[in-house]
Amino acid sequence: MLVSVTFQHPVIAPIISSIQPSFTLHAERTGYLENFRVARVLAIPPNPNVPTVTPAPTDTPPPPTATPTPDCNNYVLGPFQYYGSGLLEIPVSNYDWNDAQVQDISIDWQYVEDFGNQVRGRNPSVDFMQWDDLRRSDYGSGGNPSWSWSNLRRVVSTDGNGGSRFHTPPATSVNPIPNDRNDFPAGSTRYIRMDFDGEWSNWQNDILDSDYGVTINFTNGCTLNRPATPRPIPTRTPTPTPLPACEGTTSLPGPMLPPTDGWFAQDIGTTTTGTSIEEAAIMADASPPRQLRVCGSGADIWGSSDGFRYVARLSSDGIMEFTTRLVAFTANNSWAKVGLMVRSATNPSAANGFMLVSYSNGKRFQYRRYNGSSTSSTSSGSYTLPVWLKVRKIGRDIYGFISQDGVNWNYVRHYIVDDISTDYYLGFAVTAHNNSQLATAIFDNVSLTTPSAGSC
Repeated sequence: MLVSVTFQHPVIAPIISSIQPSFTLHAERTGYLENFRVARVLAIPPNPNVPTVTPAPTDTPPPPTATPTPDCNNYVLGPFQYYGSGLLEIPVSNYDWNDAQVQDISIDWQYVEDFGNQVRGRNPSVDFMQWDDLRRSDYGSGGNPSWSWSNLRRVVSTDGNGGSRFHTPPATSVNPIPNDRNDFPAGSTRYIRMDFDGEWSNWQNDILDSDYGVTINFTNGCTLNRPATPRPIPTRTPTPTPLPACEGTTSLPGPMLPPTDGWFAQDIGTTTTGTSIEEAAIMADASPPRQLRVCGSGADIWGSSDGFRYVARLSSDGIMEFTTRLVAFTANNSWAKVGLMVRSATNPSAANGFMLVSYSNGKRFQYRRYNGSSTSSTSSGSYTLPVWLKVRKIGRDIYGFISQDGVNWNYVRHYIVDDISTDYYLGFAVTAHNNSQLATAIFDNVSLTTPSAGSC
């Protein structure tokens, strides 16, 4: 195939163009023309669909930033702090990188102790709750405001009228927490603070961290929860030997408690007549081989007036230690009590210190500081029979001890009993916690000494 091209190219120079207005250009090319069947050679459709490419816009916005996911394990509850006068405080720390907000807070409590004649599972009312950035001990120091109602920070709920709004035992909750005081910044510690009304102010020695359950829900979906743990009710070991019936007349023939040493037996308060008999021991290892069987009724040894059976003697020793082993105890009420008592007088409202075991509610030390005042106590767990009891008097200080073997002693508590004077009574006390019934206790291994003030 021959291809020929001729072109007249004009001359644009002013002088030359008047002489030679154009030049002739000519070109030729010889080649071969070949026909190809594209579909057969390339094995593609004769009319392939070519995708259309759309160019990206020049101002595409950046993708949205993802919301950080909190690590709920970085929210930590600390141990509670009880300040007395019913004030409970629980620290909550945020160790996460991100701030958070609290949705609601719930507090519940499990309490199995029985303080006097109050029912098991005490349900106090609550005056207010805080989600505070100050601990209680920070108030009034470091430039912080003093502790007073007008200065309290971040109060999330209150009734202002003795706790009736919060009296929904056994739990209290605030939902929702107000938005202006629900913040939980990263790296911070907040303090849940609840003010129970004053009825718990004398109970702080008996309250455990596990008595309280805490649940906090956060707006980011995290939940912080620590449930309350009910305290187990102590169980008794059955009496190893059947007890004799509470029959016979009061008899203290000695030699364990001879009347010549001033020992006597008396029913104090409103009681059914009891008995106190010294007789041959029922425990094979008793030394000396004598025992004291005391049967007593009475409403209780508690409050401001007592009802019980008392086997005692008058003493004027400034320092005294009184020890015995309780080998058997039967009663029909879980709060029947038996133990060793130091007492200012033999009237029902006399001041006293009492190291005791109850029939089904464990061992404890209780005291009445003044004649006619109320009684307080400290619990100390369960026990098994036989069990050793000891009271120690140094002036007006009364100490309580308990032991399972008579060798290794556990200190329970000590109190100052102000109305114990130079002359006082010490002895065995038994109450059935029921005026119409008798509880029976059997003691042996009685020891009464006057140790030095520094011995244990």
